Amino acid sequence: MAYQALYRKLRPNKFSEVFGQDEIVKTLKNQVKNNQIAHAYLFCGTRGTGKTSLAKIMANAVNCLNPVDYEPCGSCAVCTALKSEGSVDVVELDAASRNGVDDMRELLERVAYPPQLGRYKVYIIDEVHMLSTSAFNALLKTLEEPPEYIIFILATTESQKIPATILSRCQRFDLNRIPSRLIFEKMIAALDQMQIPYEEAAVLEIAIAADGSVRDGWSILDICISGMEEGTALNAAHVQNMLGTSNKQFILSMARAIVNSDFAKLMSLSAQLMQEGKEPLVSLKQLAQLFRNLLLTKVCNDNVDERIGEEEYQALTDMAQKIEYKRILGIVDLFMEQEMKLKWASNPRIGFESALLRAASPIENCFDIMDAVEGLSSKIELLESREPTTIAVPSNAASAAEAAPVEKPPQKAKPLFAPEANERRIWKEAQKRIRGQMLAAISGAVLLREGGSYFICYPEGNKLSHDLLLHNKEYQQQISALIAELTGEDVSIGLRILKKDNTVTENMIKQTIQDLENSLPSGTLQVIQ
Repeated sequence: MAYQALYRKLRPNKFSEVFGQDEIVKTLKNQVKNNQIAHAYLFCGTRGTGKTSLAKIMANAVNCLNPVDYEPCGSCAVCTALKSEGSVDVVELDAASRNGVDDMRELLERVAYPPQLGRYKVYIIDEVHMLSTSAFNALLKTLEEPPEYIIFILATTESQKIPATILSRCQRFDLNRIPSRLIFEKMIAALDQMQIPYEEAAVLEIAIAADGSVRDGWSILDICISGMEEGTALNAAHVQNMLGTSNKQFILSMARAIVNSDFAKLMSLSAQLMQEGKEPLVSLKQLAQLFRNLLLTKVCNDNVDERIGEEEYQALTDMAQKIEYKRILGIVDLFMEQEMKLKWASNPRIGFESALLRAASPIENCFDIMDAVEGLSSKIELLESREPTTIAVPSNAASAAEAAPVEKPPQKAKPLFAPEANERRIWKEAQKRIRGQMLAAISGAVLLREGGSYFICYPEGNKLSHDLLLHNKEYQQQISALIAELTGEDVSIGLRILKKDNTVTENMIKQTIQDLENSLPSGTLQVIQ
């Protein structure tokens, strides 16, 4: 007899054999019991959650000739025909390969023929979201008012792609992912029945890797059993080699290096991963899952995930005391973002190591801080530019009618900046007020103050703008007048070209950092050098 894959061999044939979907099973069984069979059903859910299995069980239950407790008996002519996939009363259509309007019309032509063995003729359309618009339109009328002996059961992994006109004509059931604990228990029972020795840690690895899909779990178990040597037990190391994952202690070591910002250790562990032939994407997913568990440990201060063992939970508790939850959130976001990039990267190792170093760096969020500082600087400039508002209160000693008008001499406009103001802020305001062709003459330039003089400085590669301002005296006079107006002092303007090795550039950067520190309350910004 030909070998049969585990997921087919262990597929449930009765409602009682379905696990993880208790409410849906209860509802469907009650409908069979009370003879309240709907004409159309829609089963939604991710792969391996039991959509097709439930559809076949439902089709069998409504047609079984000798039901036992409203379950298919498994031995009558209807059950036997369905089990051998030779039933004429249950028609399956794979919409992924037959999704045209002609395929749908061919199927609907058979609707006129009544069932031959059972009470109902059941049409199971798998991956129904793959049908074309024309095929959906052809199905619409029949789906709304089929003959009384017809039942449509639709299954899909992407319900959002199904037209609302189809959804409104079906009873919809959303199947949940199967918990890892239930998959683990079912695998243990199956291994005991097959008399295959195992370690529980190995089975747990498979249940977690299944990620809520029973079919994926059986497929992984099938591969691992095939690779076992005779006389040995299924162990965690063998499963990890088959999955391409690393053991938990190794991933915990990487997490500790990230938390402690131990770059040398982190790169050493990464090199070890590559030498062992592990996929960077798989390792990144493991790290993302571990930091998710670390976040739960930090926030909840309890072991809220049944998949975390006591030893791992203790290690997470120790790490949670050394790291802030905001940093954990940033690391998780970083790993999730990098995961998408690694799928298309030509050299995944570089992207993986970049993510590790960024996660281990305590200044990963420095750009967010600089954005906040820039926003505060803008608000400070706005407040400084406002004139104070005063209200004159007349004296009780004399009435306003007796007060003689006094002419006040015109007052000079108050300068926007104090003489000691930072030249970067002065230049930023000046650039806002410069218009027209003069903008080209200051392109890429910065303002630097030395003593009582101001210098407009250009990078070495921007000589064109420098020469434009150098040979235009009118532009020089206008810029001098503008800076004098902003500062309230007589200024002289000079021009400079900054060489690549000019120490002025370094001094300007240090001065900018100092200005940012001085513009905020003490302790708000910490610059790490």
